Amino acid sequence: MPNKRILLVEDNEGDRFAIKRMFKKKSLPYDLSIAVNVTKAIDQINAQEFDLVLVDHGLPDGTGLDVQKAAGDIPCIYITGATNVAVAIEAMKAGAVDFLVKDFEQSFLEFLPLSITSALQHKLNVEKRLQAETALKESEEKFSKAFLNLPDAITISTLAEEKIIEINEGFERIFGFSRKEAIGKTTVELNIWKNIEERNNFTAILKRKEVVRDMEAELGSKSGEVYSCLLSADIINLHGTPHLLTIVKNISHQKNTENELKLAKQEAEKANIAKSEFLANISHEIRTPMNAILGFSELLSKKNSDPTINDYLETIRTSGNTLLSLINDILDLSKIEAGKMSIQYDYINIRLMLTEVKDMFKLRAKEKDIEFILYLDPHMPEQVYIDEIRVRQVLINLVGNAVKFTHKGYIKLTVHPENLRSEISHGKQKEYIDMVVEVEDTGIGIPKDIQKKIFEPFTSGKESITKEYGGTGLGLAISRKLLDLMNGEISLKSEPGKRTIFTVVFKKILISHEKIKTVEEESKQYSEIRFKGAKVIIVDDVDSNRRLLISALKDYNLDLYEASDGAQALRMAHAVSPDLIITDIRMPVMSGYKLLEEIRKTEKLAKIPVIAATASVMEESLKKIKGYNFNGFLKKPFKLNDLFITLSQFLPYETIEKPSEAIIEPTEGKEYHVHAETIDKLVNEYMIAWKQLQDLPDMEEVMSFAITIKTLGDNEQVQILSDYGEMLISAVNNFNIEKIIQTLQEYPSLVDTIKKSF
Repeated sequence: MPNKRILLVEDNEGDRFAIKRMFKKKSLPYDLSIAVNVTKAIDQINAQEFDLVLVDHGLPDGTGLDVQKAAGDIPCIYITGATNVAVAIEAMKAGAVDFLVKDFEQSFLEFLPLSITSALQHKLNVEKRLQAETALKESEEKFSKAFLNLPDAITISTLAEEKIIEINEGFERIFGFSRKEAIGKTTVELNIWKNIEERNNFTAILKRKEVVRDMEAELGSKSGEVYSCLLSADIINLHGTPHLLTIVKNISHQKNTENELKLAKQEAEKANIAKSEFLANISHEIRTPMNAILGFSELLSKKNSDPTINDYLETIRTSGNTLLSLINDILDLSKIEAGKMSIQYDYINIRLMLTEVKDMFKLRAKEKDIEFILYLDPHMPEQVYIDEIRVRQVLINLVGNAVKFTHKGYIKLTVHPENLRSEISHGKQKEYIDMVVEVEDTGIGIPKDIQKKIFEPFTSGKESITKEYGGTGLGLAISRKLLDLMNGEISLKSEPGKRTIFTVVFKKILISHEKIKTVEEESKQYSEIRFKGAKVIIVDDVDSNRRLLISALKDYNLDLYEASDGAQALRMAHAVSPDLIITDIRMPVMSGYKLLEEIRKTEKLAKIPVIAATASVMEESLKKIKGYNFNGFLKKPFKLNDLFITLSQFLPYETIEKPSEAIIEPTEGKEYHVHAETIDKLVNEYMIAWKQLQDLPDMEEVMSFAITIKTLGDNEQVQILSDYGEMLISAVNNFNIEKIIQTLQEYPSLVDTIKKSF
């Protein structure tokens, strides 16, 4: 901190020397400047700042009063040899802080440091006081501006009498009282409080906490209009007396908006409930006949031995399952909008699914004379852990759009892995990839202005394009929402008139290198189950559903009873004491829920397992069913294998193991007269063709291979070759993908069989 600056105005050289010597001897922390007359003193005062002036009264060109006048607010100490009291009075009146008389012994020098210190402290106190006054003035100005200009109503009132002493313009504007009308009155006298309980509550809070924050109250204006308000209050001190500062915010507009939003929300919720009920009914009504279609086709395939008819039945089942998936997609749109969509993860064979997607669109592509290219990276793992239905839905949408908007060139569906990594989870090492799917086409492309909003609902391009190609514009929007749920991303690159590429990335997908069981392999596990005698009541108001279950179970050592509603089933249960009940949920007379309640509260029947079989699969319905604690649950349409698995959990059974049927007949006891040239073709030329079919086979190439094998068998009179070719041709004609893959896998065994018999 710099030293204080002191100006000494003294014309006597001896006195100047004595004062400077005293400063030096006592090591006073001041910077001393010298002026010998009034003129030079004034020049220095104007040129620089001083904290104190030591001035002699009698100077050659004036007096100390002239210097003091020029110094202004700078404190002055007079040092003079005059003993005239009038001089001292005159100096002190002019504002001098001290007056020292120079004596002959110069003893005044002993008092000078004390006088200087006192004068500087006096100056400091003055400065602080001025600063405080300035700050107070500024604060008052700010408060005054805020008080007057705030849009909220503000009052200052005495704490004891509650008399208003000041209001702002906001108070006048909101409540309609002028300053003259409000000053000296209480808010009660102005009839502002409309609810005495609210006023009492306000007073109680203030008394308890000495502060009120955002209390809601109904307050009235001079005109009688009532407002919804938020009140805040603080106790402040004015001139040593406690006062109350109250701020009132008018929130009537916000409250009205909130009420409107609440009403709108209630209406939206009603509409959403109505929509959900409609979708639930549609879902139930569609799934009921689908249960019979899929169930009877599966039942027929198990009882029929004609391979051609079984292929037809498999086509019915495959088409039915595809239709069911589409129905599920439509119903799931409601779940997406409601935020209730759930993802069902499982290991799937991505190779098989891609082949099915290609086969779904290959005929349309061929009709338009465009090439459909399918490429699966050889490094893709055998299994990926993902929701097959949702991935299929996304692919069908993207490929379907590509086919729709492409008139020449090609469509290319590519899948490859990226970012393979391993992690330890729950003590086990697991492998993950990012699965990248690209759908590229050489179609009409997407304009840049449409690309930005293509993933928004009901956006399908320009009006002319929509009229020509049709479409709802929901597909890509649904796909993006599904991908969000599966931790996936979708992006787009397009050149209008040239090409479009949609890229989908499924991030951190769990993988497995194990081979997945086919549907046929899984169904064999329960194909020969036999129950050890049991009584089962089947309850359903739809006759076809009852007949399906009776047809499926009649050969499995069960006594079967049927009822068309819960009341009939309850009477039957009392009569026959069944071992198990399979019941629908939605039925006339008595529902499945009520039937379960009656069963559970009857001591004789309480322990009977009750299985719910329902076409009501909406989220709310499933939660309600689970809440009733049925022993088991079958979702229509269900596979017969699922039916047997469920029943086996409650009924005693045994399994009769039977050897699996091989596609290739056993060689024992048979001889094949095959030429060496034929075997050479099978081992070399045809084996090369077979290997090319292992990676996502094209159906036309498979058909060509099948015809070649059958023709060879017919020409060489080798029945096993003819049968193999015929079986493969039948599978291709019926689009039985799993049968095609299974049959192709048997080709090396077929060749070995023929070689052994040579």
